[in-house]
Amino acid sequence: MGTIFKGGNMININPKSKEPLYSQIYNQIKQSIIEGRIKSGEKLKSKRNLSKELSVSVNTIDTAYGQLVSEGFIKSVPQSGFYVCDIESLDIINFDKKEIKKNITEQKENNNYIDFSLYGIDIPSFPYTSWKKLIREVISLSPEEFLKTSPSQGEFSLRCAISSHIYIRRGVITSPDNIVIGAGTDNLMEILNGILEKDCKIAMEDPVYSNSYRYFNRMGHKIISVPTDEKGVITDNIKNIDNTALYITPSHQFPLGITMPVSRRIEILKWAKKGEKRYIIEDDYDSEFRYNSKPISSLQSIDRNGNIIYLGSFSRSISPSLRISYIVLPEKLMETYKENYKDTSCPVSRLEQLVLEKFISSGQYEKHINRMRKIYSEKRDYTIKKLVYEFGEDISFYGENAGHHILFKIKNYKDEKEICKKAFLNNIKIYAVSDFYKGTVPEKFKGAVMAGYGNLSFEDIEKGIKILKKSL
Repeated sequence: MGTIFKGGNMININPKSKEPLYSQIYNQIKQSIIEGRIKSGEKLKSKRNLSKELSVSVNTIDTAYGQLVSEGFIKSVPQSGFYVCDIESLDIINFDKKEIKKNITEQKENNNYIDFSLYGIDIPSFPYTSWKKLIREVISLSPEEFLKTSPSQGEFSLRCAISSHIYIRRGVITSPDNIVIGAGTDNLMEILNGILEKDCKIAMEDPVYSNSYRYFNRMGHKIISVPTDEKGVITDNIKNIDNTALYITPSHQFPLGITMPVSRRIEILKWAKKGEKRYIIEDDYDSEFRYNSKPISSLQSIDRNGNIIYLGSFSRSISPSLRISYIVLPEKLMETYKENYKDTSCPVSRLEQLVLEKFISSGQYEKHINRMRKIYSEKRDYTIKKLVYEFGEDISFYGENAGHHILFKIKNYKDEKEICKKAFLNNIKIYAVSDFYKGTVPEKFKGAVMAGYGNLSFEDIEKGIKILKKSL
């Protein structure tokens, strides 16, 4: 089955393929835009017309178009349709996939509080049975298999499993030889501190994840705050600064929830390419959790100059207490790492690494992610539903349909600190967006607050929102 776009571009779909129909349509339109066969400004066929021509449901087209909109390849114009975005200089990127190398919460002060934590997970959904079984399997091995220390980069089998997973799910192109296992994000920051030059400046998106800001600040690096707009970070104030590492969360900006479109991603890659000793630290902290489209490809997946330092963790997807994270280093930094860390051992126990490797390699991790995505999606929808029920048209929401928290504003409330204070006095914890800004808070986000839902039951979500309403 196929249909032709303007200029003779054919979309062919195969109903018998294991690849979902929406993904086939999305990938073919995306590739046509990248290769210039569908031009900037060109109007795409309506969802209804395209669904008829391809003999698929409108929902299938809606999902494909939604993914293209999220990534910035097309835009929706109200009352008009979908148009191809103006994407500059795609020729600097080779989008062909490279073959992967084969060698390859803080304790509550009062139990009566309902804490809409931004970092909480659904504890009852932890895969206890599977995890216990895997622990028994590992312990049944000879003691030397799990009691001896690991090499500095971590277990090779775990690095292979991670390499395969992030290639399939995030498009990250790397060998296990370029992956380093760490004990949480703070440990990864310490590793980075030992690799980057002492006078390397750290440019950080504003607003920013506070813990990362504190880590780099404590290590003595000069920090430059870089503003964001509706597309993500803007590099104007660092365009002429070399020996700089730019820290960003492009797939789901924390805390605003922005997904960086491909046009802005290309601008950032150009910035890194133009200067000396410029790196981009891509913190991919919760990319697994998008609820109306598949995960956005990583920035690393389109970098062909070796300027991306990619950070990942299992804190959101499995549990913060697991304390296993990883960093993917470009070749030019791997040599420095090996020289500086050749006499160290991995800070994560071999037992935990082997259990996690089996969890990933057996396919159980993928099943767990899919299950958690459904749970968090339902919690998100329920939280929004209850907020709308209590506040009606006085509430407005911001950010993508993703992650573990919701950002919102309530009409006639300009002081977000006052909202949080009133809620706290009634045993409700919500969080002010302004706490994550290092510079001036834009007018758009004055009065904005955030509520997480990952760690709460549906009953607590409803109860907490009712109390919040009464508090204001």
